[in-house]
Amino acid sequence: DGDPFALHDPLSLKDAGSAPADSVTKIGTNNALRKTLREALARFSLSSTDPAIRLDAVREMSQSIDEATLALLRQRSAVETDSGVKREIATALALGALTSDDAGTRIQAIRTLGGSLRQDVRNRLAQLIEEERDAKVRSATVSAVASIDRWRNFYAAIQTLFFGLSLGSVLVLIAIGLAITFGVIGVINMAHGELMMLGAYTTYVVQTAMPNHIGISILAAIP
Repeated sequence: DGDPFALHDPLSLKDAGSAPADSVTKIGTNNALRKTLREALARFSLSSTDPAIRLDAVREMSQSIDEATLALLRQRSAVETDSGVKREIATALALGALTSDDAGTRIQAIRTLGGSLRQDVRNRLAQLIEEERDAKVRSATVSAVASIDRWRNFYAAIQTLFFGLSLGSVLVLIAIGLAITFGVIGVINMAHGELMMLGAYTTYVVQTAMPNHIGISILAAIP
């Protein structure tokens, strides 16, 4: 707050003397700085003992690939033991290989990326179709994009079917409840709807209280 500023070493936190206020530059927080920090943290996280942290680190690093990043990923790939992380590293290396001058290297990278369902991979391959001048490479890219789209549509259909069955089961339960109450007492009674809403809110509250154990929280909410 005063002039001069008291300085401290950021690593050891020891006193580092002082400096006049006009000789100090305030570092502004902007998107460029945030991006640099995310990349630096991802590099440190790549050596974590937790596979999930390493997986997130590889995905973050694949957003901005340069030679230093590729070299680091190659080193990690040689010692990586988790299959999921290793597959993600292969995807990142393939994304970096798309800029290679060798057509064979680009085709091999495209074949590797053809097995990925990530949207950013699909967008990068679609961009390559417009940029690529080699007919063989362009043909391989078109095939890879078509394969990704087929699998994405397949899983989207399964997801839609699952959501439909899930919603349909709720409607069936409501219909059964109405049929039973009407058949027994001869009037429409919506009390069972209130119980279903209480069950839904109970499940939501328990899940909120146990955010790191979603699967167990559903079992805990049943009683």
